[in-house]
Amino acid sequence: MLLNVIEICIDRKQLKVAFRCFNYIDSFNIPETDLYERILIKFYRGFYEFQIGKDEAIKEMEKCANIMASLECLGTAQHMKEKIEKLSQK
Repeated sequence: MLLNVIEICIDRKQLKVAFRCFNYIDSFNIPETDLYERILIKFYRGFYEFQIGKDEAIKEMEKCANIMASLECLGTAQHMKEKIEKLSQK
């Protein structure tokens, strides 16, 4: 659920709140077996970095979308690709 909050905060340009959520997530010890969550965190970090002006972060987002596609998480991969496409158009 916290990942959904992060996405909404970044979408709404509430970047300070998103940053605090990332700090909270960093305090967790997310095991390597929780790949889905780890990839989502990496994707949203890229989204956050893109929103603060780091254009190269979109490449990390694309990597995450490609990983999801190769793992056949097609709905998630599609959502990620759509978000990347919207960002690329700005």
